[in-house]
Amino acid sequence: MDMKKWLFLLILFIWVLINQAFAQTTPEGIWVTQNEQTGRLESLVEIRKDNDRLSGRIVEIFPGGGLGENPVCEKCPKEWLGQPILGMVFMWGFREKGDKWVDGRVLDSRDGHIYRSELSLTKDGKTLRLFGFVRLVVKIGKRVTWTRQSSSN
Repeated sequence: MDMKKWLFLLILFIWVLINQAFAQTTPEGIWVTQNEQTGRLESLVEIRKDNDRLSGRIVEIFPGGGLGENPVCEKCPKEWLGQPILGMVFMWGFREKGDKWVDGRVLDSRDGHIYRSELSLTKDGKTLRLFGFVRLVVKIGKRVTWTRQSSSN
């Protein structure tokens, strides 16, 4: 093989390594949520890992997003009842299993229910899919999609 081919392969190899290093393969980080009815930005959610489990809390609420001004959890179970939604840990317990995070729970502050849930990422790591469900014979639930906040925001 001549020198040009070796140089090309070396550059290609380095490029692949750099892309892999910067690819987001974990849900950890800040995510932008949208109101499903209006499409308006609703909140920023921070997902963290602690003892190999993921949890998430609301770190910012956008005006006009549908949550209201200084919202509190009015229909939530006793542990969360009356607490401010801003700063609330509303998702917890997700463990990694293959290319998903499973066995999680999500508190829906709108109806006060806690749902079983799973997370998955797109290959580029920029989109997160959260599936909250109840399990009867099959999983019946709802899927929402969040977008990773870019580092320039």
